[in-house]
Amino acid sequence: MTSGLEPTAGIHADRALVAHLENAGSRDMNVDGTTPVTFEYGPPAGLVAAIERCLIHLFDSTIDPSDFGGIRPALTNGLLVQLIEPDDSVGLDFLDGETINNNGEFSLLAGVDVVFESGVGDDQIYVRWTLALDHGAPLLLRTGDRFRVTVRDDIQAISSFRWALKGRLIRIA
Repeated sequence: MTSGLEPTAGIHADRALVAHLENAGSRDMNVDGTTPVTFEYGPPAGLVAAIERCLIHLFDSTIDPSDFGGIRPALTNGLLVQLIEPDDSVGLDFLDGETINNNGEFSLLAGVDVVFESGVGDDQIYVRWTLALDHGAPLLLRTGDRFRVTVRDDIQAISSFRWALKGRLIRIA
């Protein structure tokens, strides 16, 4: 299947990619991160993941831009968002030394593509961070690379927090 990316000189689009960041098989990021908890995705061996966008969903009872989910006050240590190299070094810190400590700070990644919604049940935050636009091309993860988010506070009180990556898996011939 080559929909959206035509084969050229040794590069073949294999399939669409939708992957959640996980820790020990769990996608639920509402964890006790007082001892930091990492959520990661890395491509299968022999494939390159071309990450075009991140979709972040956070649901909680009452959400305000100055809180994290419904946790008041905002987080103390925050979230780290990084590209990790095969040798476990940080290849790219997407926040340049900053952290996400409150709901409004998701705009550090996604600009205005952060939507707050209220209604019946939990309030929601939807974040669409289009890496392909921010960086001029999809983010390429090769064998051993990992996209990582580290939770460094206790956020168990949040109803739901998940982070998905969308793009393509590419086989290099």
